[in-house]
Amino acid sequence: MEPYLALDFEEVDLVEKATEVVILGKKFTKEDGYQKVKEFVRSRLWMTYRKDFTKIGGTGPSSDQGWGCMLRCGQMLLAQAIVDVKLGKDWIWDPNTSANDQTYVKILNLFQDDKISNYSIHQIAQMGVSEGKNIGEWLGPNTVSQVLKKLVFYDSWSNIRVHVAMDNVLIHDDVKKVATVQRDNQNEWKNLLVIIPLRLGLTYINRDYIPAIKMFYELKQCAGIIGGRPNRALYFIGMADEEMLYLDPHICQPVIDINEQMESVNVKESESLFEKVDENDGVQVNMEEPTLSSLLINDASFHCDCVAHMDYGQMDPSLALAFVCKDKSDYEDLTNNLVNVLKASTPPLFEMLSERPKGWPKFVPYTGVESSFNFKEYADFGDPNMDSDDEFEVLS
Repeated sequence: MEPYLALDFEEVDLVEKATEVVILGKKFTKEDGYQKVKEFVRSRLWMTYRKDFTKIGGTGPSSDQGWGCMLRCGQMLLAQAIVDVKLGKDWIWDPNTSANDQTYVKILNLFQDDKISNYSIHQIAQMGVSEGKNIGEWLGPNTVSQVLKKLVFYDSWSNIRVHVAMDNVLIHDDVKKVATVQRDNQNEWKNLLVIIPLRLGLTYINRDYIPAIKMFYELKQCAGIIGGRPNRALYFIGMADEEMLYLDPHICQPVIDINEQMESVNVKESESLFEKVDENDGVQVNMEEPTLSSLLINDASFHCDCVAHMDYGQMDPSLALAFVCKDKSDYEDLTNNLVNVLKASTPPLFEMLSERPKGWPKFVPYTGVESSFNFKEYADFGDPNMDSDDEFEVLS
């Protein structure tokens, strides 16, 4: 299936037009050509609205159209982090062979729309209840980040943790606690997705942040931005000068069940998928037989074939930056490079501190069970009346 998009932009050769194109830490030059950009964008996992999945909670919605766009952006962000960890930063999707990669198929399975997949729309929506959101209610960037922080704890295969840095402050001691929680060796870090919810303006996004955002996308640990434009949640993956490149979840596709596709044909490993040719016929076919998974997995709807873009000034100011770090040294490299990123704009995107200031509540990392600690005791510490999800409009 080749999904069709009706997007409000004119696709142009961004490499030819822009001075510089950078996507998730990877730079593209005129010598690379626009097709290389399209290939890289198409290789990112694209999560969209789906319909006809099992009702959430048994009696809830069977489609997330109209309310699930930020949940889908959260899925795309986390999927990018897991792809980075498991397949590598430069992994490229091949429509003919990638379905044979068990790791790739495993990642797709994590995001299937059913009640048992770790990061399904079902799991995210139901975990959102713990953040005070009803199933079917729209979630903002901060709330989705908090939900992902909880869900990853139950995914041992990806071996990843999520740290959500509140109050526009990245505190290194907090990050260490999250990366080493339940570890005897404090130098043995888990893979880490760091998310920093921000508000870069009141009604409109502040253009003074453009230099810093450009430098953010150049970082090798860059995992993108979840945010959007008024009425639309989007996953921003790069920049071409002042054009923001993004993946858009606002297309409703039929649900895809990869496991069902795999089980729909029962073929023994020793059997050929083709009818054998009698050797006496003298027919010789120099063609490699496709494997079972390449015949059965329809994964095209998880990859977008166009490069959507819009002007920076159209972004909603409520967003969340994200980074993925594979170990302690990777995080230290990130923080060293962030020093220059934060100097690139006034005021800086956020602050970095070694440890919590005196008077701040003790940081307690999530461990998979409810504790007496109330997240709201320190969330948005600088302004107790500000909700980082406020003012983000909902697409009906």
